[in-house]
Order: sequence, then C-alpha cells, then structure tokens
Amino acid sequence: MFRMMKKFILTVCAALLLIPGLQAGGKKLNVSALNALVSEYRVREDFEVTHLGFFSTSLLKRAARLGADDPDARTAVSLIEGVRNLTVVDFSGSPASVRASFASRVNRILHTSDVLMEMKDEDSCLRVYGLLDEVAGKLRDLVLFDENGTLLVAGGSISLDALQSLSGNL
Repeated sequence: MFRMMKKFILTVCAALLLIPGLQAGGKKLNVSALNALVSEYRVREDFEVTHLGFFSTSLLKRAARLGADDPDARTAVSLIEGVRNLTVVDFSGSPASVRASFASRVNRILHTSDVLMEMKDEDSCLRVYGLLDEVAGKLRDLVLFDENGTLLVAGGSISLDALQSLSGNL
C-alpha cells in the first residue's frame, strides 16, 4: 500500500513538472489551518489519520538515509529531505454528510490557493495544490485532495531536481 502511494505521489509530482506554463510563486497554502481541521475531525472513528510531525519525519529520513544503498534510494531520500510534516487522511468510510461537511471546510481553506493540477475520474476529482519555487528548485507545501475521501498534506519542500531524477527512473 505504502509503495503504491509513493509511486502515485511521485507520478503526480512528476506530471507537475511537465505542465507547460506552470507559474512559480502562487498563493500561500494554509497548511496549519488544514492540520487544525484534521485535528478536529480525527476523533471520529470513521476518519483514519496518520500524522508525522517534525520529529517523526526526522526519524523517518534518518532511517531512510541508513537504508539508501543504491542511487535510486539516495535520490528518493533527497526528495523528502525538506518535508517537515506529513498528514494523510482517509475519510472515505464516513457518512456522506460528514464527507460533504469536511470537504466543504477543506475547500474553504484552499479556495484562495492555486490548483496546480486536477485529475478527474468517473466519480472523483483529485486536485493538487502547492507552491512552485523555480528559483529555489522546490515544490513547497504539497496538498492532494479528493472530496470522496482522501487528503494528503506535506508541509515543507520537495526538491524538483530529485523529483525529475527519480521520475525518470519510474
């Protein structure tokens, strides 16, 4: 499951690099408001929340560095080097009214942010938000949101060079 999610996120991020005319800058994402909203809903049994804060992500990065013995693994480690926290929410098992309420509140927080990419399927729409900083070579504060039950918030930055290198090897 984790491997599949990792490939999906890498694929989405790689696709962002290929979008012609993607503008650097953009409007700041309110990651702290999203995390506060998740904290409010995480007490519900039908919300599955995994949150890795600064300390946990530091330990994860350290463990990944120790296990990075091939070039692709080292590139993957450099990709996550700037991530400070990671929150993954699965609310697909919630009643429709709760999903709608949560989605509405997430949309209110994100309404001033620029959508970098939108992928539509038959019954779902995954929107990707973030700030592209071409000068620094970083993608900052990545948010993936599907109103049908998924929210991923990665606070910090992802190296565009490492992303390009790793996406070339997929």
